[in-house]
Amino acid sequence: MEQVSSRMAEFMISFERSRAEGAEAAAAMYAETFLAGGPEGARCIRAEDFLKALPKRKEMFERAGCRRTELAGVTETPLGERYAMARTKWRMAFEREGGREEVVEVESTFIVDFVGEAPRIIAYLAHQDALKMASRT
Repeated sequence: MEQVSSRMAEFMISFERSRAEGAEAAAAMYAETFLAGGPEGARCIRAEDFLKALPKRKEMFERAGCRRTELAGVTETPLGERYAMARTKWRMAFEREGGREEVVEVESTFIVDFVGEAPRIIAYLAHQDALKMASRT
C-alpha cells in the first residue's frame, strides 16, 4: 500500500479480510447510513439494507465467473483529523471458457470516518461498473 497512514493501512487490511468473512463482517465496516455512488448515480444506503443485498451481489459476481478479488493498491488523502479518503485498486480474477483466467482491474474511492468505536466507511464510489467490465473480457 503506497502513501497511506498506519490507521488506513490497518483499516484496509481489515476491510479486505471482512469481505472474505462474509456479508455481516463486510457490512460492519460501513456507517449506519452511507453514500454509495457509481456510474449510474449515487444514493444513501442503510447498512441493514446493504447487508441484505450483499449475498445477491456476491452471487452475481460468482455467476459472472469471479473467483477472487484482491486489493492491489491504496493511496490516501487526509481530510482533516477525522476523515480520510482512500483511492483503491482491486484485481478481480474471472474464470473464462476452457478454465482461462481473466484479470480485471477496477478502482473505487472510500471516505472513512476514524472517530468513534471503530473506523467506518461513510462514502463509497465505484469508478466503473465491475460486472459490465467483466462481461467485456
